[in-house]
Amino acid sequence: AHICLLTTEKFYKIIYRCPYINEIVVYQRQKGIGKISRVFKMARKLKQENFDMAIDLQNNWESHLLIYLSSIFRRYGYNRKGGFLLTDRVDYLSLKKNASLPLKQQLRLLHLLGIVQMEESLELWISPEEEGYIQRFLKREWVAPSQILIGMVISGGWETKTWQIQSFSRLAERLMKDCHARILMIGEEKDKQKGERIQSLVKERLINAIGKTNLEQLVCLIKRCRVLITPDSATMHIAAAVGTPFVALFGPTDPSSHLPPAKRFKVIRKTIACSPCYRHRCLTKKCMRAIKVEEVVEAVKEMLVDEQRVYS
Repeated sequence: AHICLLTTEKFYKIIYRCPYINEIVVYQRQKGIGKISRVFKMARKLKQENFDMAIDLQNNWESHLLIYLSSIFRRYGYNRKGGFLLTDRVDYLSLKKNASLPLKQQLRLLHLLGIVQMEESLELWISPEEEGYIQRFLKREWVAPSQILIGMVISGGWETKTWQIQSFSRLAERLMKDCHARILMIGEEKDKQKGERIQSLVKERLINAIGKTNLEQLVCLIKRCRVLITPDSATMHIAAAVGTPFVALFGPTDPSSHLPPAKRFKVIRKTIACSPCYRHRCLTKKCMRAIKVEEVVEAVKEMLVDEQRVYS
């Protein structure tokens, strides 16, 4: 079969090295009035390719409409948000009711094609150039290849997924003292001020990679970490794909619906009456505030001990 992947420019850079794809088409998404014209333009392009089938993993109106307008004969996807535009559908609500993990939800689409035996794991393919960039970055930060490097992702995208600044600073100090580790702060450009506030509360210097990497470089950086401390975000899935053990801090979202397949991980989540709420804003943030520094420290120590057992 000839497999073509439709993706956005943002994700092209981490997927173009995938050995299982024959062709990649980059879709320039737009907002506002230009969005409709962009959908029709891409639909015309796909129609010219004469694809026999399309598998829609996006699960939204735009993607369903796009493959419908492309006149692709068989269209597979989830039965929601314009699902009537598809020819073959999986009942999304039943998947959610059974608390299926994201990968299991996507693999269920392949059942419609008669594919039932599949390996449930994630992969990413790292560029040697970007890996070299990260090696030079860590060398400038005086990180030895054998040194324990622990990553802290300081933002979860949503305000409600994010742990407190004071907790991050106390965690960093404990891990440096107890594990003799170097601590790496990971975040987006908008998190720089938060990173500065965390550093101001820590006696020793942290490694600040906030806003300093592209997506490919971030993958390489997470791969170098011995353990990653992360909220429910893309970094958790990256860690699973590159084999980095992670400690996931969950608050307003449900781990049974969002965890990636991984061999070594720990989830810290408190049972709060209002969680999961999936709210982007909250006055109290009880679910994240209830996570104690000591719990995360112990989870990281256990991951490091497990790692020694695996490689000893």
